[in-house]
Parts: sequence; structure tokens; C-alpha cells
Amino acid sequence: MIKLNLLPYRAQRWRLQLLKLVVITLSVLFVVIALITTVHLVTSAHLDGLIAKKQALMEENRRLRKKIGKIRNIDRLRKDVESKLAVVDRLQAGRFLSLRALLALSRAIPENVWLNSIKNSRKRIFIQGQGESNNAVAEFMRQLDASPDFTNVNLDVIKRATVDGVKVRRFTLTMEQVDWSAPAKKKKKKRRRGRRK
Repeated sequence: MIKLNLLPYRAQRWRLQLLKLVVITLSVLFVVIALITTVHLVTSAHLDGLIAKKQALMEENRRLRKKIGKIRNIDRLRKDVESKLAVVDRLQAGRFLSLRALLALSRAIPENVWLNSIKNSRKRIFIQGQGESNNAVAEFMRQLDASPDFTNVNLDVIKRATVDGVKVRRFTLTMEQVDWSAPAKKKKKKRRRGRRK
């Protein structure tokens, strides 16, 4: 009977299988490590790009905040200038309104009437003066009433007085000044119908 020793063959086969297993394991391990390294490198590169973008956006944000601050400052200055211009416009309108009132008063005063004081309270004007007679004061009131610059001319007081031995009439008038800067209200004109003969 022939005896064959198969142990070296089995041992050799077992070593080959073990070697294959080690090679496959090492190959898989190498591939896994290569994949992990590649994923890590790609994600870290992507993360570095995102960090760079974030830094750029933060810098842009700082720059824009400075511009917004300047714009807000400009808006504040513009509003301040506009409010000052509005005050100047109101003062200018009031100044010309007073000048217009004085010019209209100077045109309406007859020769035999003298004014002692003129007080202006917004659109209302108070006048104290003296006239040679009641007719002179009445003529002055008619002139004021006919002027387009005044409305509601009212005689508050008229009384006799003597100034340096001359008899005069002291009077106090109130009236309203027409504001030409405001939009004009249309007045309805009354038509007078004449009789036909």
C-alpha cells in the first residue's frame, strides 16, 4: 500500500489561501483608505472654499455697512437741510406777506388820516390811528375794503379827541390779510339783473 503524504500539499494550499485572503484584505483596506483620504481631501477643499467665501462675504458686509452708515448720514443731513429750507420758505412767505400788507396800507391811506400803530397777528391786522373827521376814517375804510389784499375790515372804536388843539377822531380798525401763498378760493360773483324797459 502506498502512502501519500498530503500534509505539505494542504499546508501549501492553506498558505496560498491565507496569502490570497491577506492580499484581498490589504487591497480592500487600501481601497477604503484611499476612498476615505479622497473624500477627506475633497471635503476639506470644499470647506476651505466655503471658509474663503465666508471671509469674502464678511468683508463685503463690513464694506456695505460703512456705505449704509454713510447713506443714513446723508439721509439725515438731507432731512435736516429740507427742514431748514422749509423754515426759510415760511419766513420768506411771511416777510413778503408783511411787505405786501404795508404797501397796500400805504396806498389806501388818505391825506387826512394818520396811523399811530399797526400790529400784525398772523393774518389779522390791528390799526390805531387818527382822522380829520368821520368821513376821512370812512374813506380810509372804503379804500381798505376795495383793496384785494384785505378782507373783513371792521371799525372797532371811533371817538373824539384833541391833539395839539386840533379836534380829531381816534379810531381802531381790525381786518384780515389775504394770504396770496395759499391756493385762492373762488368767490361766487353775484349777478345783478337790470330791469328791461
